[in-house]
Amino acid sequence: MSNVTTGRFLSWDAVDTTGLDTNHVLRIRMLAWVSTSDTDRDIATDDDLKITNFQGDVFLEKRAEGAGDGIDPITFSPAYPLEGIKIPVLGGGKLFIALDKEIV
Repeated sequence: MSNVTTGRFLSWDAVDTTGLDTNHVLRIRMLAWVSTSDTDRDIATDDDLKITNFQGDVFLEKRAEGAGDGIDPITFSPAYPLEGIKIPVLGGGKLFIALDKEIV
């Protein structure tokens, strides 16, 4: 698998320090961080996840306290605005983000 950074449903299974710079604000509807044994990306104890905006300001950080301890789906209503996105830390698992609007 590889990172998917176009469309309305985005996903990462690897660090992305280049990031997704948009000329507009991303509006996040949902996010989840899950173990994916099919891609050998299980979340292990002490795996970390860090999501920042394009400038590097932290949006979300999480350390797994045990195997499979990711983030259950979180829904934002209204959608959470974020100016671009980077995933500088992704210790395991896969990150899924659903947006309000498709990115082309």
